Amino acid sequence: MKNNSFVRARFILTGWYCGLLFFILFIFSLFLYTAQSNDFTRIIIQRDFGGRVPKVLTTLETKEIKAQLKAIRQSFIINLLVIDGIVLVTGGGLSYFLAGLTLSPIQKNLQKQKEFLADASHELRTPLAAIQTATEVAMRSTNRTKEEYREVIQQILGESTRLTKMANDLLALSRMETGISPHTFVKLSLHDIASTVLKEIKPLAQKKNITLQTMIEDAYIMGDKYKITQLVMILVDNAITYTTKGGKIEVIVQKNPKTQLMVKDNGRGISAPDQKRIFDRFYQVDPSRSEKGAGIGLSIAKLIVQLHKATLVVESQEGHGSAFSVIFPSPLLEK
Repeated sequence: MKNNSFVRARFILTGWYCGLLFFILFIFSLFLYTAQSNDFTRIIIQRDFGGRVPKVLTTLETKEIKAQLKAIRQSFIINLLVIDGIVLVTGGGLSYFLAGLTLSPIQKNLQKQKEFLADASHELRTPLAAIQTATEVAMRSTNRTKEEYREVIQQILGESTRLTKMANDLLALSRMETGISPHTFVKLSLHDIASTVLKEIKPLAQKKNITLQTMIEDAYIMGDKYKITQLVMILVDNAITYTTKGGKIEVIVQKNPKTQLMVKDNGRGISAPDQKRIFDRFYQVDPSRSEKGAGIGLSIAKLIVQLHKATLVVESQEGHGSAFSVIFPSPLLEK
């Protein structure tokens, strides 16, 4: 059905293009025929009589001129129709090609939308099922203690929190992909933003006994403060998630030779095939860690990087950790 609808739309759009081309050709041909018709008689008389045109033509001469005029007009019309036909056939082929180019982005966006809805439905099903199961078990049980009910409530609260985060991430991702996410570019201190994020996320690193090492220079960029903060948070949180207990994470901000943010860990690393897909929505290198998130963070990070016309580089090797580097455009010169 999807292919049939787009094929039908392509033919309809081709028909409109051809109709417009036919209208232009008709107006142009009519104008050309009218302009040339006024010269046909003059051309015939000059050809038959040269520079000596009699003041009065005989009946035979008049009939001959009319016959020649009719023949030359018919020849002109035939040539004009042949040329118009060739232009229409060629234009029809080009119209079909252009209609395909016009509809291709729409078709791709609709396909992405369907995939997005399918993936979102799949990801939302898991926490909803967990909440439903926990609630049903609690309602069927009559001999549970307060502690057991507390565990069920904590499980429901945890899944609800995960659902809320997932919904917020999906909304942010959708807004950024459609270009309706508001943003204001101002001069930002990458040093201050990275320091604030590390202060907020430090307890999470301490919980896993992960060492946070920093080398943060006083670098400036032009960007949206909320989105750059979100970018740093996503990269550091991702590093903590995929770094084993007792590991180490380095957060580096440098301004020479280019302004750059790097988040480096000594975790499990990412295989070459996975590196090509880690920025896809809902893709997770380790599905067993799905309770940590829905695989949306890096997709948002990539869009934030694109919004700021920066470059995101991933360097990773299995068993030797990963490094995510964001290289921003030339830093703003300080006064």
